[in-house]
Amino acid sequence: MTRKQVEAAVIGAIAEIQEMSGRECLNIDAKTIPICDVPGFDSLNGLEATVEIAGRLKMEIPNETNIFTNEAGDRALSVCEIGDRLMEIAASSEGVAHVE
Repeated sequence: MTRKQVEAAVIGAIAEIQEMSGRECLNIDAKTIPICDVPGFDSLNGLEATVEIAGRLKMEIPNETNIFTNEAGDRALSVCEIGDRLMEIAASSEGVAHVE
């Protein structure tokens, strides 16, 4: 799996959640910070998106991992940075799928 595929899975999951929630889905790209930039996107949506992304990428994301913030939990991440976190997880022994 490529980096572009990982980012596409993140963008697709966020867009789907926004649509299912009846909220506006702006143009989401690699620079978008979902927690700050996507209208109404909250912690519950983050959990839903994490499950959806894991399914799309066929990987396990550890329960204690919030892919939408940095490891310290004090900074919201962009789609690009979320992709970095997912690639790290997949490359580690915690992830099932391995991405390129």
